[in-house]
Amino acid sequence: MQLVVSLRFLLQVTFLGGSCAPVLLTSQSASAQTAKAAPVVLADAAPSQPSSRGMTLTELLAYAADHAPALATADAQVALAKAEVTTEAPWFPKNPELSGSMGPRSSAGDTGLQYEVSLTQKLEVSGERGLRKRAAEAEQKVAGSRNGALIWSLHVEVHRLHNELLLMAERRSQAERFVAFSESLQKIAKGQVEAGESSALTLLVADADLAQTRSALLEVRQQESLTRIALAGLVGWPRTKALSVEGELPGRGRAPATEKLLKLMAKHHPSLLVRREAVAARQARLEAERRSAFPDPTIGASYAREPGVGGQASTDIWLFNLSVPLPLWQRNQGGVARAAAELDLARGEATQVERSLENHIQRAATALNSASERVEIYETSVIPQLQKNLNALQKAYELGEVNLLQVSQTRERLLEGTKQYLDARVSYFGAVAQLEGLIGTEVFIAGGHAVDP
Repeated sequence: MQLVVSLRFLLQVTFLGGSCAPVLLTSQSASAQTAKAAPVVLADAAPSQPSSRGMTLTELLAYAADHAPALATADAQVALAKAEVTTEAPWFPKNPELSGSMGPRSSAGDTGLQYEVSLTQKLEVSGERGLRKRAAEAEQKVAGSRNGALIWSLHVEVHRLHNELLLMAERRSQAERFVAFSESLQKIAKGQVEAGESSALTLLVADADLAQTRSALLEVRQQESLTRIALAGLVGWPRTKALSVEGELPGRGRAPATEKLLKLMAKHHPSLLVRREAVAARQARLEAERRSAFPDPTIGASYAREPGVGGQASTDIWLFNLSVPLPLWQRNQGGVARAAAELDLARGEATQVERSLENHIQRAATALNSASERVEIYETSVIPQLQKNLNALQKAYELGEVNLLQVSQTRERLLEGTKQYLDARVSYFGAVAQLEGLIGTEVFIAGGHAVDP
């Protein structure tokens, strides 16, 4: 015997934008009137987060700039590079040396005290100091560029997690609506079973539906909590304070042309700037190592006093000294070879990074376009078809031709459809974040329009 639920059913769900129109369940039978649930209005669910205003993306980025743990290490690296510049600041490579000597002088049985004092200073006359300082300043720029690259990667990840939390909020609202819908069906089914109008199987089906929707809600809440924890750790949010976000998701669009993306990458990507600065720093270091092979003279002055012995008068001696090493065997061959190898390595890494970014940009653009097309399919084909099926189900309910099992099957398809649709949107915004990370700037501006190079 087919168990027909005498319900008049109206179900209209609007998926786009995450909003739902009311879902009303009423009963036509007198016995069901006793067991029926109050009308369930599946409007936007109240937020589960505290009522205090959430953090916008701009506020999160500003907070991360001051508190993100990763940036503290990067700032320390910049300070370390700055210290190297300070090391090369003095004009003289070494401190002056003051030396003295003294001792007795004897002649013809007469003894006197002889002493000598000298002051010497090593000089760099071939410009080594300026080249070393230039190399240290170039290394400081490399450290600053690395800091900029880290800041950009932090920006991309914060943006991605912020968008993901907004999507999770939509998913949670959808899951809460399904729970409310299943609770209403379960309450009505329970009333019908108690009234003897339906068998216990009807209630078992309703209970299974309710358990499934509650399980889905728990899973969504867990994913939302994990994403929130990841975002809080990334920006350095205090553990004792709950993090909530607010904002609007940007419009959807397709990736710009590959040539346009490559121009954006060449202009904005911080990793390319790091590699260019590294090449300049290695070039400056090589020039400094080559110049250090030049001899550094040492100049000085000395004063000596020879005592008068054997009836002679004491003698004062003033001397100016100059010494120059002869670069016959040691010409800093090892330092020059090492600096040249580091320069070649830096150039190779710069080329490799650029080629790798170009390849990954093409792949990321393809992934973004595929994700955008997938979302479009759900918005233009899948969701409207589900809506059409639900409209047909409504008419079947009005004619008393649909039982609770069929309602359960339709609800399951609806639940899976909305999940896949939101998954597609998560994949889309993840692809946008990946592409932004590769080109070094935002992909889209307001309205989903691509930025100009």
